[in-house]
Amino acid sequence: MKQTSNRTDTRIDRRTNGKKVTCAFLLGLLTTGCGQAEVDVLCADYFSTGDIAGYEAVGDRFVRHSESGVLWYRCAVGQRFEGNKCVGEPSLASGEEATAAIAGFADQIGVDATAWTLPNQSDYATITNEACHTPKVNVQAFPQAGTGYYLAAGEGKADNLACGVRFADGVSSCVISKRTPRPLMMVKKGQELAARE
Repeated sequence: MKQTSNRTDTRIDRRTNGKKVTCAFLLGLLTTGCGQAEVDVLCADYFSTGDIAGYEAVGDRFVRHSESGVLWYRCAVGQRFEGNKCVGEPSLASGEEATAAIAGFADQIGVDATAWTLPNQSDYATITNEACHTPKVNVQAFPQAGTGYYLAAGEGKADNLACGVRFADGVSSCVISKRTPRPLMMVKKGQELAARE
């Protein structure tokens, strides 16, 4: 956590040409207090090239979240990670199609299709907690991330509803349409990469 705080302070200093914005000054302007204030900056401007702070690169297509240990494919399902960017269009799947879409794509890119799953809301919460927005993820770790809802594992509030997380601002919901095709990510938990991955 301290590293994130220092990174935020450094970025604020850099963006204000070295003028330090102090908590005392902000406290006078904000009634919510310094702990609740959030920097209003796009993640594309917040992260410098190659800055995957909070993640460890695993191979050339994956990152492991440092705190949770969850392994993420760096692009949406359907895209290929090439030259530090995501190439192609993300696959869109409804809630009923998500598992098959992930298995089919994992097989296409040569990873163990049985080990990769749809992230749940808690998984997404670990990557959408950055002090920036639109999308609210480290765009160096997840290049070309969209801003709409991504499907999440979990039960919707009704039979026709699914769970998802909006990448623009990290909002999580279980009242999105199960039938509407949406992009999805894929994760691998508690296992090392197989030799062929």
